[in-house]
Amino acid sequence: MKMLSENLFPNEAAREFFIEDLNGSLDVQTTYDYIQINASAKPESFLTMMETIATAVANPQIDKETTAKLRAALLARIYGLESDPGYVADRAAAARLFGTFPYGRPILGTTGSLLKIEFADLLDARQRFLTADNATVAISGNFDRSLALKALRRYFGGWLKSDKKVPSTFRQPEEPLTAVLELPSPSPGTTAEVRYAFRGVSREDKDFAASLVFTQIFENRLKNRLPSGQFSNIFVHNEFHTLPGIVAAGFTLSGVIDIKKNEPGGLFRKSLSDPISDAEITAAKTAVLSSRSGNDPVTLWLDAHTYQTANIDPDSATPDDVSFADAQNA
Repeated sequence: MKMLSENLFPNEAAREFFIEDLNGSLDVQTTYDYIQINASAKPESFLTMMETIATAVANPQIDKETTAKLRAALLARIYGLESDPGYVADRAAAARLFGTFPYGRPILGTTGSLLKIEFADLLDARQRFLTADNATVAISGNFDRSLALKALRRYFGGWLKSDKKVPSTFRQPEEPLTAVLELPSPSPGTTAEVRYAFRGVSREDKDFAASLVFTQIFENRLKNRLPSGQFSNIFVHNEFHTLPGIVAAGFTLSGVIDIKKNEPGGLFRKSLSDPISDAEITAAKTAVLSSRSGNDPVTLWLDAHTYQTANIDPDSATPDDVSFADAQNA
């Protein structure tokens, strides 16, 4: 899917057009759940922007030469990432939890998987996924609503729908192994990357808000309890998807330590099992609400539509409603 998204605007000139000619911006994001195009333009270039995007998604030009260039660029990026100990540790944790299920595979692909992709594979992916019935359009800003509706019908009206629903082709992942996994660092030195991960909840799960609050509590505990002299880059990420995702905690460890014998003071397990205080919940709620308050209305609307959530504005409302029992159960 990353290769397909890169093919929508395959060169720098296509992206610079939005900046230099439309006085706007272009950003294409690829996740495990969707490809999202974020574009903007000055009001008088609104129609040009709409036409350009419609052409890119409804009729992308996929050929051998472009595919080869995109593959080479992604390979160069992956070569760099695979020399980063943090990236290697993150990918190993995901692979341990999900195996061959898509969430266990890197979004960018691997050197091995990319070398197998040909332009015919992108054509097949386009026909299966890049269809009108599998897309959502959200528009906001200074524009004429009537004109926008006419433009949508004109520019996107010829975008074909899929002739059949794409069936699921992946079985659910097996239960993960729990033994400590040690890997050689791609950049041997005096530091090591440590990860502790477990499966999370899906985006539309009723406990989603509670999981965000508990994740923040978990991170606060690790940052407060791990000595700053030996531990750095401490984090806890809650990666949610259409299906249950992953909660991953990690840090950079300075010095040499036998992780199997000296799991840092048992702090991971202790930080997960210690009772939660009212003060921790209050601090975590404040942090979660603050971090998600910057989400613009278009993003909230797209998330609600993509993940089929009941509330159009779930991120700013539900964390504050999380109770003591909700956080403890999470």
